[in-house]
Amino acid sequence: MPLSASVVATVAAIAIAMVVVLATLANFVVTYVTTASRVLELTREYRRSSPLVTGASVRDGVEVVFNVTSLGPEPVTIDAAVTLLVDYQPVGSSWRTVEVLTYGVSWYVDTLT
Repeated sequence: MPLSASVVATVAAIAIAMVVVLATLANFVVTYVTTASRVLELTREYRRSSPLVTGASVRDGVEVVFNVTSLGPEPVTIDAAVTLLVDYQPVGSSWRTVEVLTYGVSWYVDTLT
């Protein structure tokens, strides 16, 4: 029993519509994954470019006080098990740059007052 022309046309139209929908869905998924990947990359770049040490100041010319901001997946804990090396580098007459080193990673503070 041969199929009528209208049935063949309807089946063909449905098949074409399904292909168009699948192509649109695939395009959406690829675009979404690409965008999500780029957002994660930008977030990592932002975290790397943000200062981890803030609010630094010198008291009595000897003591350095600062806040450490955790930008990673785990909190930053400074206790007896952590060694921080603070290095003063004079800039001009009163401003100083501080470099804090821990586990071979350098953290920078812009200026001290």
